[in-house]
Amino acid sequence: MSVKRFSTTMIMGVAVLALAAITVSSIAQTAAVYSVNVVGFQKISAKSNKLALVQAPFLAISNTLDGIIGDQLTGGKGFTGADQVFYWDQDAQDYMRFWLKNDGLWYTGDAVPLPATNFFIDPDIGFWLISNSSQVRTDQTVVVVGDVVDDDAITNTLVEGLNMVSYPYSAEVDINESGLTNALAAKGATGADNIYLWDTDQGKYNRYWLSNAGRKWYTADAVPVIATGVKVGGGVGFWFERRPISTFSNWVELRPYTLN
Repeated sequence: MSVKRFSTTMIMGVAVLALAAITVSSIAQTAAVYSVNVVGFQKISAKSNKLALVQAPFLAISNTLDGIIGDQLTGGKGFTGADQVFYWDQDAQDYMRFWLKNDGLWYTGDAVPLPATNFFIDPDIGFWLISNSSQVRTDQTVVVVGDVVDDDAITNTLVEGLNMVSYPYSAEVDINESGLTNALAAKGATGADNIYLWDTDQGKYNRYWLSNAGRKWYTADAVPVIATGVKVGGGVGFWFERRPISTFSNWVELRPYTLN
């Protein structure tokens, strides 16, 4: 697929994109899920003139942008006047960007728009959902619908550098109760693998690092404390920064719920 990429000199590019705002609600956060064809939904709030770092935690019939988001947002005649999705290509370490045309379909490219039919959104990735600043309107809501993820185990490949990812199951998980505790641990934030979660209210990132003292995630404050109640997934994407010396290339998670 031919895509247009967006570069930035600042970490994750958020300074030049905008602030993020997201409200999520997940129905798949309990210990038991019944039926092999359980269907769930996730509400994502796209606030006017802002963006959200999100995740689609369910498996749609088609996991393209047309299948996951469709025409629930506002389309335009071209990229600059439309709502957008930015996805971080972890191999290229650069953004791919997509926009919703006023025909209700998603495209990539500006001068020569191409249908975004070969870009797939799986539950294990995160992406920016951008409510375009060129349009003045009220907040919008996207409802993501699909089957509950039923794999026994899932491996998310992490490259050196930045990875825009999410918890691969139809639930949320505490970072200190996840497979992320197998990442590179160190005595301080600069030597360890890091997690960046976007704080929608404060308009900034919260940074966490894995300590070699008990292999727990800590805040990156002046006086670090154990990250308590910090959860990923459930509709929220995040950044994982893998250090050059880190061997944590495979993030493995086991299904946290039963299917009866």
